[in-house]
Amino acid sequence: MVRFLHAADLHIDSPLSACDQAAPRMAARLRAATRTALDNLVTLAVDEQVEFVVIAGDLFDRDRDDFNTARWLTAKFAELGAAGIRVYLVRGNHDAMAKISKVLTWPANVYEFKTTADTAPAFHEGVRLHGRSYKTGAVEDPEFARSYPAPVANCINIGVLHTCASDSGGKVGGHEPYAPCNVGELAAKGYDYWALGHVHTRAILHPQPCIAFPGNPQGRHINEPDAHGCLLVTLAPPDRAVCEFRALDDVRWAKVNVDVSGCRTLGGAVDAAVAEVAQHALRADGRLLAVRLTLEGTTPAHADLVASKPQLLEELRGRFQTSLEDQVHLERAVLATRQATQQVRALGTLRAYATGADRHAESAALEDAALIAAKERVQAAQNKVKAVVADGAVEFPDLDEAAGRKVLLAAARGWIDHEVAATAGEVAP
Repeated sequence: MVRFLHAADLHIDSPLSACDQAAPRMAARLRAATRTALDNLVTLAVDEQVEFVVIAGDLFDRDRDDFNTARWLTAKFAELGAAGIRVYLVRGNHDAMAKISKVLTWPANVYEFKTTADTAPAFHEGVRLHGRSYKTGAVEDPEFARSYPAPVANCINIGVLHTCASDSGGKVGGHEPYAPCNVGELAAKGYDYWALGHVHTRAILHPQPCIAFPGNPQGRHINEPDAHGCLLVTLAPPDRAVCEFRALDDVRWAKVNVDVSGCRTLGGAVDAAVAEVAQHALRADGRLLAVRLTLEGTTPAHADLVASKPQLLEELRGRFQTSLEDQVHLERAVLATRQATQQVRALGTLRAYATGADRHAESAALEDAALIAAKERVQAAQNKVKAVVADGAVEFPDLDEAAGRKVLLAAARGWIDHEVAATAGEVAP
């Protein structure tokens, strides 16, 4: 049996989206998030007493040439070495031929796979790891994955590969189809586990042998939401691999939609947004929650929201800072509210006027002039409705008869209630 951590796509020190828009303390946390994720990985490896850590490509970005990044990485891996934990890594499309390589010397516990098909030395009894690093930033040769060595007999065999592993041969989750291969090819290789990297979404592509993407340890932008981390893998062939997800992220991205249909004022809409985001912040378990907030629904506050749109983002950020301190960074606020439709407005007017006419008609003290005025208002409402509904959709009764007015009132109420429900809560004035 062997236990190890499978990680990929750490992109150390590459900036997360929207850093420049954040308040200073939040911006610092966003910039440090990839390092914090690796700190968490090292802590997890030591706590779980794993035998080794596998990093399936894109440890950093190739345009980085900062000596501080190199020194920090080697120190982190040395911590693992001090705990008796080895690190196996391949280069992917982002860290192939990286500038940082010129100032980077790995500690003794780190094995970097060559750019030709390679099997690591037998550091662990009964376990062999196979891998191949990218030599250039774009590997499109389908023979790349096929070149991996044959499995070693009587050993647990693990393949480390930076690939899209796409059966369609196209992009996967927006990622280029590098080192193209398919799940069937990998499964037929005879390995017990394929530790893949490149795709930032966690996925088990095949259960036995297990072929897995761990996702990246830290989401980089709003389209990489929810928890990110690594896989804690236990292999004991011929049993199936046990893959347990472990969160490592320090910043968690979330798209939060808030229905403000029940809010009649700008302040009410902002209050509803703050309350909803606060619930998401609680579920982030102390991480910084980076939010794209969308206000939606049909609301009387729509006009005020539109008028205040230039200031709305800062207003919301101020409220989050006051109510949630440093728990939430608002990446963007999207306004998707709607004003009540013309049809619902006209129907609301019709109901109000029809109700008034009915009351006037039943009043013994009603003067003829008042009845005529009420009738004219109802007819005006009818004309509004006729302007927004199909011909023949509504048959209006004779308003000169009390019975006709009662029919109108009952029909208007029922029709309005149906239309309001059908338009998902659109608000009549």
